[in-house]
Amino acid sequence: MKQFEVEAEQSGEQLTLRFSGFLNEEADFTQIPESQAQNVALNLEQLEGSNSLGLKKWISWITPVSQTAQITIEKAPPEIVNQMSILSGFVPKGAKVSSIFVPYYCDSCGHEENILFENGSGFVTGTAATKPGYRIDDRPCTQCGADAEADVLPEAYFKFLFQK
Repeated sequence: MKQFEVEAEQSGEQLTLRFSGFLNEEADFTQIPESQAQNVALNLEQLEGSNSLGLKKWISWITPVSQTAQITIEKAPPEIVNQMSILSGFVPKGAKVSSIFVPYYCDSCGHEENILFENGSGFVTGTAATKPGYRIDDRPCTQCGADAEADVLPEAYFKFLFQK
């Protein structure tokens, strides 16, 4: 289990935070530099998982940040998307989700792969004028070419889209 780490990059009004490792009770959010950025992008691609104490620390950190900046979550891996859909507050009110990974499995060869879904292509978070939704299609397996299918229960996996 890799230690929780955060890499920060500031560019004008945009702060990008790249999280990696395991989100647990040892997660140290004080390593994140204070910023007056109006937009904060959270790249979660390298997060390996979490436990309940780490999730509690996440919510304690992200709640006040979301009150002063526009949060955008990007490249959330399946382990984190599950938490987004289960845990109220993981995605704070007003935050945007720009992309997530969806696990796919090929019955023919057993290959597993995470496919990047982007907002507007694969799922839509919805706006005042549109409803949220998702579209799951089989995809060709990158190993054997047979149909691979999403290895999730869509109603549960995409539940974060419908939370207010």
